[in-house]
Amino acid sequence: MTSADGSLNLASSGDFHFTTSAAAGAETITITKATFNSRKGELKVEATSSLGDSFELTASFVAGDETGSLPMTYNDKKGKWSVTFTGTEVPDTKPESVTVTSTSGAFATTTDIGGKGNQR
Repeated sequence: MTSADGSLNLASSGDFHFTTSAAAGAETITITKATFNSRKGELKVEATSSLGDSFELTASFVAGDETGSLPMTYNDKKGKWSVTFTGTEVPDTKPESVTVTSTSGAFATTTDIGGKGNQR
């Protein structure tokens, strides 16, 4: 489905929602995992890009008034991107959403954040 702004909105099974902007061309970002562990004080995010490591990816979160973002690292063997927010980078509460953005302009957002505990 194409929006009035020209972006293409795609959805998969489950609660993952993917949006790829028209400016991104052929790149599709998929968030494969987003988990918050309040006991360990970490937020893990994993994603794939249809273009592999052709562009850089950044993960960001929104948790109430808190926001944060970090660059992701590409693993050639696994063919996926990942990042773990730890220490002061971790929100105090489970995020409402996690977004992965590519330098191409493509992005994906999910509200399906798994894990243990809702507050650190």
